[in-house]
Amino acid sequence: MLDDRLTGISYNLKTQAALEFDIEAGENKDRFFLNLEYDDTLQPTTDIDENATKNIIVVCNGQILNTISDIDDILSVQLTDMAGRKITRNVNARSDAWELKNFASGVYIAKVTTSSCTKTVKITVK
Repeated sequence: MLDDRLTGISYNLKTQAALEFDIEAGENKDRFFLNLEYDDTLQPTTDIDENATKNIIVVCNGQILNTISDIDDILSVQLTDMAGRKITRNVNARSDAWELKNFASGVYIAKVTTSSCTKTVKITVK
């Protein structure tokens, strides 16, 4: 949520594609507040098979995200930025290389899903 402290309006950045507001020229340091909500979908669960996730390898050199599964085909790779925006790529193969040059620099959460498990890791895009 993006809160406008001057007008009292909150903008949902996940659902609103475009934002419109009037702003005076100059510095407006205290007008807007970015309110990050807790997203429990990224929390680990207690029923994870540790051995199954060891069969998924996730490597990122800052420019390319490589994913490899020893046992199952990778069904999808999902990247989530720190604002909670999700980008999903359907794979259906044992390995995949995803070029990240069009992504903004920063930290992302990579979620790799196979038919038997899901592995979630933090990556950095440069």
